[in-house]
Amino acid sequence: MSEAEILMPVVGMLMSVLIVVIGWMGNKLHERLGEINETLATIDKDLRHELSRLDTRVAVIESKVK
Repeated sequence: MSEAEILMPVVGMLMSVLIVVIGWMGNKLHERLGEINETLATIDKDLRHELSRLDTRVAVIESKVK
């Protein structure tokens, strides 16, 4: 067996392992981004609620001042 015949399967296996690892990392990253997106959506909802409450308070104060 020549050196190339031995080396090609090893290179193929290493490439396969690299592809699997990159795919696994991409999957974990996608999951983490989903969690971050959910957290940001919750923060957005809470901030909009607080802003709405503040707007109502300002409107009440403005009506009392006038």
